[in-house]
Amino acid sequence: MKEKKEQYEIWLSEIRNRQPVVKNPEELIKSISDAISRTDEKSRKRKLFLTASWIASIAATLLILLFVHGVCFPPLSLDIEKQCIQNYRRSNPDISLPTNWQQMKLVEKNSYLWERYAQQHKLRETQKKIFLKENRLKQEDR
Repeated sequence: MKEKKEQYEIWLSEIRNRQPVVKNPEELIKSISDAISRTDEKSRKRKLFLTASWIASIAATLLILLFVHGVCFPPLSLDIEKQCIQNYRRSNPDISLPTNWQQMKLVEKNSYLWERYAQQHKLRETQKKIFLKENRLKQEDR
C-alpha cells in the first residue's frame, strides 16, 4: 500500500514539474486567434441585435402610448359633450315629472322614463351628428 502511495506521489510530482509539450505552437496560436475573432463577430452581431431590439421596443411603447392617449382623450369628445349639454339645456329648460307621478305604478313609471330616455337619446344623437358635420365643414374650410 505504501509503495502504491509513494508511486502515486512520484507520478504526481513528475506531472507537476513537466512543462506541457505543444505540438505545432503556431497552429495553436492561429486557432486561438481565429476563435477570438469569431467571438468578436458574434458579439458585434449580438450588440447590433440588442440595439435594434431596444429601438423597436421604444417605438412600440410610443405607439402604445399614442393609442392609449387617442382612446382616453379623443380630440372632439369634450367639445361634443359640452355642445350637447348646452343644446339639451336650451331645448329642455325644465324637465318635470308628470303630475300623477305619485299615483303611477312601477310599470308605468318605467315605460314613461324609457320613452323619455329614447327621445333624449335620439335628440342627443342628432345633435352630435350636426355638431360633427359643422366641425368637419370648419376643418375642410381651413
